[in-house]
Amino acid sequence: MNTGPMCRPRWSLLAVGVAILAAGGRADAQQAPGPAGAITGVVFDSLTDQPLGDASVFIVGTSRSANTDVRGRFLLDSVPAGAYRVAFESPALDAIGLTPNPRQVAVHAGVVDTIALFVPSVATMLESMCPASRAAGGQSILVGSVRDAASGAAVASATVTLSWSDFSVAKKGVVQTNHVVPAMSAADGSYAVCGIPVDAVVTIRAASGQRASGVLDVSVPAQRVVRQDVSIALGADSVDGRTAALAGEVRDTAGHPLSGAEVQLAGDRLIARSDDQGHFRLAALPGGSWDAQVQRIGFLPSRVEVELHPGRTTTASFALRVAASVLDTVHVRARRPDAFALQEKARQFPGAAFFSSAAIDSLHVSQVTDILRTVKGVQLVYPDSGGPPLVQMTRSRFSDLMHAGICPIEYYVDGVPFDMKNNPDAYFRPGDIASIEVYDGASNIPPEYQSGSAACGVVVIWTKRAAN
Repeated sequence: MNTGPMCRPRWSLLAVGVAILAAGGRADAQQAPGPAGAITGVVFDSLTDQPLGDASVFIVGTSRSANTDVRGRFLLDSVPAGAYRVAFESPALDAIGLTPNPRQVAVHAGVVDTIALFVPSVATMLESMCPASRAAGGQSILVGSVRDAASGAAVASATVTLSWSDFSVAKKGVVQTNHVVPAMSAADGSYAVCGIPVDAVVTIRAASGQRASGVLDVSVPAQRVVRQDVSIALGADSVDGRTAALAGEVRDTAGHPLSGAEVQLAGDRLIARSDDQGHFRLAALPGGSWDAQVQRIGFLPSRVEVELHPGRTTTASFALRVAASVLDTVHVRARRPDAFALQEKARQFPGAAFFSSAAIDSLHVSQVTDILRTVKGVQLVYPDSGGPPLVQMTRSRFSDLMHAGICPIEYYVDGVPFDMKNNPDAYFRPGDIASIEVYDGASNIPPEYQSGSAACGVVVIWTKRAAN
């Protein structure tokens, strides 16, 4: 396991912004009519390399303010002569918890002073907040705060753990490297982690004593500062801590209720299914920040962050997109899994295994895993604690149960990713299935099924409902 750079903030997020946001000097001066002066200029956002529109530029301690236009320009007119401090704020900066440093300006009667105000670049922030992280190669920063889910109070000295994986191609195949980066919240609950690599999807979890959050997935674009606040509560394993609830409805994007959709907190054991009106309710849940995942066959899965509070019910609505609206022509052709189509795929991917409906019937098995165990390169791993077997490819880098959760098989149902917890027997019976495709490695997977999480293999199940 590799560990990335760790950075404990030296200031609160507000103070970080004050310390590292800089303002440009006076560019020029023009004659202004009358005894008063004026201040004009531009606000530039180095994070996006664009002028900052819709920012509020104001004179500290007064009611004088002006908004920037789409080109970042502003004008503070009819300002009495004197010394002032000029600052700016914007929703973009508020979202990441940074406040700009006021700029000292001397206003003279009859003069228009031109100044430039800047949001610094990520490189500047990296140098100021945690310069050692630049050696790790990452160019993004994740900031946020940790709070108690019940009281809303800031939590100091909480452990915030970030993890992500990256993949590289070696002679032996695809190599997965796992990174774990710990950070500690400051006295005001703030934290910052620098050096996150390009376009990473980061898994984040916060904990302090018996209080913890759920597991959250956060997308961090390249060279950006992203804010992710986390609330914590008594853990999921504590009976006393499972007093929160989540209720709501699941609909499609046209607003029609969806029945039979599964709603679950990521990593938690409880599952609710929506009724005919699309309504669902999950009770006896832990509090804190969690990702709620919703999936239904025929629709793209959805993952949305929810905040759960002990002793209260949080309401949420989910809209799922129909899978067919995003499938390309390869998927459309594959939706008719007849014998000819499977033969064509077998020629294209000679290392894969294919089962038609007739082939499945000929096996006379009662479990989907009984079908998969007949595939060369597939093994079933039985947990010591009992329960259903886990499906694993023997060619995987991880060949023991301990690593099975790190490198799981990717499942697709009717062409759509479907999280089965590596337990297809819990969702399907052989009689439900029209065909199965099994691909045993990243080099032998059709493009439509290739993803970062598919390195250990892909199992594609086509249901008889999709074939009709």
